[in-house]
Amino acid sequence: MNETTVNKIIRKKVIWAEIKAKEQEYMRIQNQINELEQFQRDISFEVQKKINESQEIAEWLDSREYEALKRENNSK
Repeated sequence: MNETTVNKIIRKKVIWAEIKAKEQEYMRIQNQINELEQFQRDISFEVQKKINESQEIAEWLDSREYEALKRENNSK
């Protein structure tokens, strides 16, 4: 086997090792992306719960204000 052939075989092995390393890096980053997307969904869910709670409080306060105004108008 001549030197050129040996060099090509070594280069091919190096290239495949680099490809495997990049695939692993890609998978690691993809896992991070998946985790971040799940965190986004969790945060959105929590924010939506807070918005709903705030809306319920606003409706409750509006109802109390309406009742107070009604009582005030009836007493005049």
